[in-house]
Amino acid sequence: MEDISGKRNERDVLLQFIHTYRDHPALWKVKSREYSNKIARSKGISALQDILKELEPDCTRNAVIKKINCLRSSFRREYRKIENSKKSGFDVQLV
Repeated sequence: MEDISGKRNERDVLLQFIHTYRDHPALWKVKSREYSNKIARSKGISALQDILKELEPDCTRNAVIKKINCLRSSFRREYRKIENSKKSGFDVQLV
């Protein structure tokens, strides 16, 4: 969704960032042949950098890598919460 100035909001940009990250297994799938291919990894990071430039015009490759790491750690934290609640007997439903 775009605001009055024609820019997309942060949530939409981050959703596109996540979908693009999924589309590049060279960045996350360790058993993939592409994972050890520096050129494929570089293309994936460049694609993510183009998306992130909508939020941060002066975005660098390091900023993309930091964003990936932040998203991954947030996911793991939430995943662990759900797994721990299952072990303790609470039934948690995802919305």
